[in-house]
Amino acid sequence: MHQGRLIDLVEWTGGTEEFTVNITDEEVEKLKDGSGRHEKVFQWCLPVFGGGDDDDDETSLFEFQAARMRNYMRKHMVEDGWSPKYYTRDKVITGDHVVRFYGAYRAKMLMSNRSIDQMFLTREIFDAVPSLQASMTKNALEDLTACLHYSDDWDVMSDDDWEDTYGDPKVEADVSTAAHRLKHGLLEDAYNNRWQAVVDFGKWITADESRVAGWYHSAMTIGPEPKPIRTGATCWHPCNHCHYCEAIRYCNRRDNYCFGWRISLG
Repeated sequence: MHQGRLIDLVEWTGGTEEFTVNITDEEVEKLKDGSGRHEKVFQWCLPVFGGGDDDDDETSLFEFQAARMRNYMRKHMVEDGWSPKYYTRDKVITGDHVVRFYGAYRAKMLMSNRSIDQMFLTREIFDAVPSLQASMTKNALEDLTACLHYSDDWDVMSDDDWEDTYGDPKVEADVSTAAHRLKHGLLEDAYNNRWQAVVDFGKWITADESRVAGWYHSAMTIGPEPKPIRTGATCWHPCNHCHYCEAIRYCNRRDNYCFGWRISLG
């Protein structure tokens, strides 16, 4: 079986073995609440939008996505005649709701990808997820799932201006963005920029796929779209002693909490 072209590893001549985190003493203090809080470290790692040189004008990932989901909900209602079950009258999607939505889908993933109906069962304890049931209603989760969106990648159908129909400004990828990245490009770029801003890569963690032996015919370039190599949202472990896919899975498992391991909150 053809295994593809192998590429020798680039010799590492830098400093640290793994990686270091770019964080100031002031930022560390903000992550403390008596003691270090995992959720604060986790949120510090997430991307922010806008702001430029003024941190006060930055928008968090959750607020950014809530705005995109509010716009898509409005589109769904106006163009498709869809009616939300939970978000009626004065109820709107907020950043806090998106936080819970992220948690709901992490629970869904950890519980063998159970359906929403299964997770909200009240008579089958082995399928139900009590923590999820306590965090939001079933109708709310269904509405949020139906309106999940990352970019305002559509135009107003009538002659009205965007502001006449939608409550949040239109945010979409640049016109030069490749077609396969229009829906997720903004989010991917924001994650990449944040990752590069807060991490100094070392010998065994890298975002440069060319340092991984056999990368051209590895899991990062094959499989369904969008391929990891195209999104750039990748973190690799350039090791020789294990299968490439295993190295990739190892890194992807680590990237959610490796910062907390490297940041001293003592």
